[in-house]
Amino acid sequence: MTENQYTAFLDNLYEGVYYVDKYMKIKYWSKSAELITGFSSSELIGQKCEKILTHTNLEGQTLCETGCLCRDTLINGSYYQTEAYLRHKKGHLIQVSVKVSPMYDMKNNLIGAIQVFTNNDFYLRRRDDSEDESYALYYDKLTKLPTKYNMKLKIKNKIQEYRRYGWTFGLFLLEIDHFEELSNRLDTHKMEKLVTDIADLLKKDLRPFDILSHWEKNQFVVLLVNIKKEHLTMLGERLRNLIKKKGLITSIKNTEPSFSIGGTLVSEGITLEELIEKITKFCHASHDKNGDCVTTSW
Repeated sequence: MTENQYTAFLDNLYEGVYYVDKYMKIKYWSKSAELITGFSSSELIGQKCEKILTHTNLEGQTLCETGCLCRDTLINGSYYQTEAYLRHKKGHLIQVSVKVSPMYDMKNNLIGAIQVFTNNDFYLRRRDDSEDESYALYYDKLTKLPTKYNMKLKIKNKIQEYRRYGWTFGLFLLEIDHFEELSNRLDTHKMEKLVTDIADLLKKDLRPFDILSHWEKNQFVVLLVNIKKEHLTMLGERLRNLIKKKGLITSIKNTEPSFSIGGTLVSEGITLEELIEKITKFCHASHDKNGDCVTTSW
């Protein structure tokens, strides 16, 4: 992917994206960042974001003073995710979900940080309102992840990007093994905690550009951006091993949660329905092998 293609990719994301160098100066500001904040690229390139955007947490504390995520990433190379407010050019506050990742050069030197942020103003204000039909349509109440309906829209968008720019992506269906047995032996609270713990583990492991959805009560769908077919199975195995490394507890003797996983890669002419059919078929194949297994093809 050329530099111009990569910039076009970032500019076409729904999320706002900006990059700061090791001196905390903004070096890239995406088109969506302009739409969300009201600030143009020409206004912010070369500026320090703390002087303009003024991120605050949901309690109103200024993150630039108490814990700037970009600054912390530049110090320790860690990944961060939070919900916060930023100040729009017109003066009002916008609620956003924020993810910050370190950036390295070819010699593995930490050279900057990239922040991806989503305008969640509508959803965050209503996320605890069980009567809000709009929120329930797009975001799962339990995990706060995109619903199946929402994820299908996102996959369609990624298919369009693939057709226009050739940007590949992999799609995985993760099904929690022995879910009905676990449901019968654990109370509702413990089952919900197990599902949310798994969702949190997956969210923390994914890159800012990847997408995670709570597909069904026992299933998650993961979309991994810009991957090659030779890495498909390896990435599926990484997802499978994630719960094992973290050692989630079900409180049932000799029972650990595991995944049956099916994965595939976007290809020329493929439709949303065909992609879903493929990952479902491969997930079932993993389940038929007694679970805790990855089946991939393209």
